[in-house]
Amino acid sequence: MKVSAKMIGEQLGLTSGEVNKLLQKSGYLTGNPGNWIPTNIAQGLFELMKKTNGYGGYAKREWTFLMWDEGIVDELRKSLKKN
Repeated sequence: MKVSAKMIGEQLGLTSGEVNKLLQKSGYLTGNPGNWIPTNIAQGLFELMKKTNGYGGYAKREWTFLMWDEGIVDELRKSLKKN
């Protein structure tokens, strides 16, 4: 099963922003809020998803986000225990 940063946060008691910062600290992401880039360590652990609001023309909006393999939760939980 794939999980989003929000879903991971619900399991760890963190916000999605805090999850992304933890993923960055753990070496899975680089960049900054709104512009996260998976690192080589993250290869095979995520899927890039694209959503659209369903409209065309000027009203069209698209966005992408990462869905992570569920096993990442255990890895992040270990990172939290180290801190």
